[in-house]
Amino acid sequence: MNATDVTELRDGFGERCRQLIEAQRGKPLVKGAIDYDWNDRGNFTRKYAHSVTTFAMQAFHLNEHADVANQALQELCGHYLDNPIDLYEAHSFHWSGALYGRLWSFFAKDGSVAADRMAEPTQEILLDVMWEWSKKASVELNSDADSEQIWRFGNSENHHAMGIVTTWAFCGVLKDHDAYASRAFEDDSVAEEHYDAWSAYLKAYFRARAGKGQSVEIASKSYNAHTIQMWHNVYDFAEETALRKMAGEYLDLYWATWAEEQIDGIRGGGKTRIYQARASRTASGGGVREMAELYLGNRVEGGISAMDWVAATSGYRMPVEVMRLALDVDGRGSYEVMQRSMGLREDGWERTPQPPVIPFGITGLRSDFGGFLRYTYCTPNYVMGTLMCDARPVTDWSGSAAQNRWQGVIFRGHPDAAIVPECLAVDTHLNLQNHSNTMNQHWSVQKKETLITQKLACPEFSYQTGDSRVWFSRQGLSEPVEQEGWVFVEADGAYAAVCVVEGGYTWDDPEDRPRGCWLRCTNDLSPIVFEVSDKEAFGDLGSFQAAVAESNLEVADGILQYQGISGDRFTFFTDYSAPPKINSQTVDYAPSKVYDSPFLQSDWDSGVITISYAESTRVLDFNE
Repeated sequence: MNATDVTELRDGFGERCRQLIEAQRGKPLVKGAIDYDWNDRGNFTRKYAHSVTTFAMQAFHLNEHADVANQALQELCGHYLDNPIDLYEAHSFHWSGALYGRLWSFFAKDGSVAADRMAEPTQEILLDVMWEWSKKASVELNSDADSEQIWRFGNSENHHAMGIVTTWAFCGVLKDHDAYASRAFEDDSVAEEHYDAWSAYLKAYFRARAGKGQSVEIASKSYNAHTIQMWHNVYDFAEETALRKMAGEYLDLYWATWAEEQIDGIRGGGKTRIYQARASRTASGGGVREMAELYLGNRVEGGISAMDWVAATSGYRMPVEVMRLALDVDGRGSYEVMQRSMGLREDGWERTPQPPVIPFGITGLRSDFGGFLRYTYCTPNYVMGTLMCDARPVTDWSGSAAQNRWQGVIFRGHPDAAIVPECLAVDTHLNLQNHSNTMNQHWSVQKKETLITQKLACPEFSYQTGDSRVWFSRQGLSEPVEQEGWVFVEADGAYAAVCVVEGGYTWDDPEDRPRGCWLRCTNDLSPIVFEVSDKEAFGDLGSFQAAVAESNLEVADGILQYQGISGDRFTFFTDYSAPPKINSQTVDYAPSKVYDSPFLQSDWDSGVITISYAESTRVLDFNE
């Protein structure tokens, strides 16, 4: 797609969003359920709040059933005022924070879309909720923008983003209302002081994270969406030009890193916080994919999530350079992507519980060395990637960086086409919603078509990690073929091979056969080798199988020596005694560049990122 076509696609974003909103006309309010007495934490109100706030966005935008929306909002706010434990429960209230801010900015007294469509009683009770939340949460969340403090944050990354931007937005409203402007928060400061502090904090936040690899919830297809929706709010409602600019450029950076690693709207490469079951064994793109589809013009009409409402009503637009990068999969060719990412826990920093706003305490991250080198190899037919890191004990990592890491290969042609190594989670009750978790499950090395990974032993290095196994999707892949210790599959444009190096393997019972099948390692700690290649490099599957058979693979005395089909030579220490080597060079987890690909370039912590595609270049500068 040429630049003119992409510009037209970009210019049509507003109309596409208008049509999507119009398609909601006539849909009734269906209130989400409240989970009462939820895990001894009050009541879980997230589904209820989302149902009311998304309906209010629909009703006020379409000027349809505004009376119903106002009544529902008043009842929702009344619930929080009557149940303050629910207001401060981090899994409930701030999950709709982005929409509270939008509803106020668009439809309250000075609303930019339809002033006073939010009725005066609704405005009054929402102001009361803003006050009750901010006077406590703004103090506990801590707006100190000190260079050390900026990498210490309450809760997980997405919780933190939702909490701080909700607070920032509320303080921005409260400071301009006489009834609240002079009221003292729990630290005796007033709303304007907190708003200014949060504005300074957000600028420091964008600068620090742009310079050191962005997310700790790395490429998380669901949690990233919850986080970046908040940056849309900062972009749309910041009073300060510099803050608005930084929020927009941070979104540009996020979408650029997403674009260069995606096929068919699905992002490949190493990730964290990808929960097990269907979410991990497929390549499905989650909330991030749905937001991207709005920008790239391939959204299928349907319902609108809370995050969709944010993107669809935002003034932010994906840059032309980024859109071309995302859409021109064939034109991008084959290339390597390397990114440094944060994840190591700060030495000596304690996670002191601070319920209820920060129920899991404070996460402190090392700011000098993140610990991860994300490596991704992209071709027009597949994307394969991993998080390369030292074999460290789980206690070295922050919880978000250790939890449910994802690696593997996705294939063009079907959104669920994937091969994914994963350790079975042996306990499903590690969090309040009973999601399956592993912590620090693998360590790996990769160069182009070759990936080698190994389970980290439990409990010395990992936690809650059971059997080592590999998922082969049914969608988009042929039936597995076994030959001389290797398992081969074929996609539309690629061949893939998997070898369990020691001890062999079995196939799980085919209870999930419509979607795919699991290969389970007999030796739990065996290294696993992956080879993937574009079909055009070989005449047929037999030629690929012959090339793989000729690869050199030896393992002895805790060392795996392997030469891949690309000719690269690997030394992998299966006893975890040393970092891997590629072509006799020890892997450097801290190269000089934080973003290094044909399309993104930036030196570590410089705050200046260059995005290039075709003959177009965009420079993002996060330095004031």
